[in-house]
Amino acid sequence: MPDADLENEPRELTPAVRDRLVRLAYRFVWNRSDAEDAVHNAVALAQTRRRQLRETTRWWSWMCRIVVRQCVALGRGQSRREIRERQRAGTDRSATTDERRDAVPADHAAIALERAAVLRRAIDELPPKQRAAVTLRHLEGMEYERIAEIMEIAPATVRVHVRDAREALRVRLVREYSDWTLAVPVRTVKEQSP
Repeated sequence: MPDADLENEPRELTPAVRDRLVRLAYRFVWNRSDAEDAVHNAVALAQTRRRQLRETTRWWSWMCRIVVRQCVALGRGQSRREIRERQRAGTDRSATTDERRDAVPADHAAIALERAAVLRRAIDELPPKQRAAVTLRHLEGMEYERIAEIMEIAPATVRVHVRDAREALRVRLVREYSDWTLAVPVRTVKEQSP
């Protein structure tokens, strides 16, 4: 469902729209039930604050902003102890640092899953604005202008947050995982000349 279809406020929250909001929330909290809780809370909050929406043509951006803020608030509420308990119970799919080092991946699929978990944890540790910008841009595929509406900042500022987040991720992943390869190969000056 394209974002243009979601611009005007719907008469009711359809399952397709709710699923899109849950998917967005999942990208922030990485847990299905927490994502559903965040969307539930966001919908309830949106209903109580409906009068704050001045332009019904900006409903989707307004709703995404509420969902993102609920996810950030939910993330702040989780203690490190709760996260460790979920890891021990097996309900958190991300491996601890020791488990990651001890594990020997059997094939490329295992390596891809491990790297996805590593990247997810690295994104989780970014400052909130960088995390929101890079998540909305690269995991949700939103345009800079849409992200700017959601975050209530200028598009140029969104670009700065995305750039800074990419750089922080690159530095951290290359530093901590020497075997991590970059998506874009780094070329030397000699390789670039014909």
